[in-house]
Amino acid sequence: MVRYGTIRRLTPRGKPTSTYFVRVYRGGGKDTWLSTGCKTRQAALAWVQDQQLERAQERSRPSRLPIETKHFSEVFALWLESKQGMVSQKHFGDLRHRESFWLPYFGNRVIANITASDVRRYLQLRKVGAVPGALTGKPIAVYTLNNDLTWLKALFSFAIDEGWIERSPARAIKPMPGAMKRRIRTLALEEETRLLNACRESPSTIVEAKRNIGGRRGGASTDEKRKFAQKARVQPYLYYLVLTALYCGFRRRTLLSLRWRDIDFAAKRWRVPGEFVKTATDYEAPIPARVLKELAEYRETLRQGEDAVARCRPDASIFGLRATSSIRKSFQSAVRRAGLRGFTFHDCRRVYLNRLRDNGVSMETAMALTGHRSIQTVLEHYRQVPEADLLEAVKRIDGGGQKYRE
Repeated sequence: MVRYGTIRRLTPRGKPTSTYFVRVYRGGGKDTWLSTGCKTRQAALAWVQDQQLERAQERSRPSRLPIETKHFSEVFALWLESKQGMVSQKHFGDLRHRESFWLPYFGNRVIANITASDVRRYLQLRKVGAVPGALTGKPIAVYTLNNDLTWLKALFSFAIDEGWIERSPARAIKPMPGAMKRRIRTLALEEETRLLNACRESPSTIVEAKRNIGGRRGGASTDEKRKFAQKARVQPYLYYLVLTALYCGFRRRTLLSLRWRDIDFAAKRWRVPGEFVKTATDYEAPIPARVLKELAEYRETLRQGEDAVARCRPDASIFGLRATSSIRKSFQSAVRRAGLRGFTFHDCRRVYLNRLRDNGVSMETAMALTGHRSIQTVLEHYRQVPEADLLEAVKRIDGGGQKYRE
């Protein structure tokens, strides 16, 4: 069943769309934004009413085309079309990549005739890299296989919403055991300090090479090699970006999408619109004093630059980046200089959650600050029991056992 909700213009990357979008709620509690193609609110309301009337007429029709005529390849194409523009470019590319494995196996089959046994057989072949006609034929990890199953279930759910099948053949299939759990990471205070210093200080290395003596345009160099110090440029936004990630716990996309108008300096609060948040809900929470002070100082430095007007306007990006920008190279360089091994940018979010736990913050409050909806996700992928707590628990058992023996 499809239900329509809020109608408004979205503001991706800080710029409002030219047409109005409507929030669409499908079966299973899933919601998404759908473009009406209308440039006025009144026209968008009329478009929604037409869609509701059309769906009501379809449900009341006595005769209906047989669902057996819908093939898997057709459903896959329509499913991809529904995702176009509603998910990130990277996510859409991952979904489109499923074509290399799904279509060779399910493509010519009628979707209503696909059974759970067919899906299980596909997973067995996919795991060992033996899907007939697939683009690649190498074994895959269980974690990748479970991701494939999740996307396959999403496609069958889409087919149910559209009325092409009555029940998902993958509904009763559980994820394969043995999947590698996501890393749960914490940082000691000394490690955090090293990381923030590496994000701010320009690294200097000693280089032995011939020096240029021909002016700025070059052309001549010294006869012998000389040793000299050479500094690498560090992006000025990197320190403030990592600091905000460590003390506010935002996801990368949300961080890169933040605008100066999302900070209420007077009330000391974040007011982030839902289109910048993964859960598509507006986010509002207090800002830590350290982050507020550092971002205020950062804005003052931007006001002294050449492009101060463009960088400091309310709808300008705080860090001067796009939501799709890559910060991996600069961040990993800082991680190496800090001597941290295997630390990713998303680990900053895990550090934030574990810091809340160490300071006695309740689970409900922590989820409100991070924007999580599922407590299972927090417990499985983010929360880590400190070593000190484990040692304390063992000491208590040892003490209790000694008292019992006496």
